Amino acid sequence: MMQAKKVYGTAIKEGISRNNIRYTKEEISKFVPTLQEVSIIKDHIGTCDNTIGLVEKSVTLDNGKLGKYEGWIKDDDVNEKIADKRLKAVSIGAACGKLVKEKDDDQVLTAIDMEAIELSVTPIPGIKGASISHSLESGKPVFEN
Repeated sequence: MMQAKKVYGTAIKEGISRNNIRYTKEEISKFVPTLQEVSIIKDHIGTCDNTIGLVEKSVTLDNGKLGKYEGWIKDDDVNEKIADKRLKAVSIGAACGKLVKEKDDDQVLTAIDMEAIELSVTPIPGIKGASISHSLESGKPVFEN
């Protein structure tokens, strides 16, 4: 029988993503609470069969520069790939109020007023450092400073 496994990691951090989106600590601080209760899915493909878990808790750390999450995944194949490190990344799925260019010739857009839609397990994260790991079953909180 399939068991749910606790997971945790970094969903978002301050900086510029691989697709040239800038995430600021101010916007991360507003975004991270919206991660709570969103589905964890596979590869940003929003189908019932790709829905494998749930984000239960999310917090900002490092003065808003880092967004962490914890939740669970109930998919034996995905959990095996997390355990043996074939899968170690996540990617946020978000609706964005607006994307703003700081300068006319700027290739980077700053994300404003984001709301989480989903969190995807993926082999290649859009944000360097976005991660997923299995939680220890010790009962110790993941988000201690």
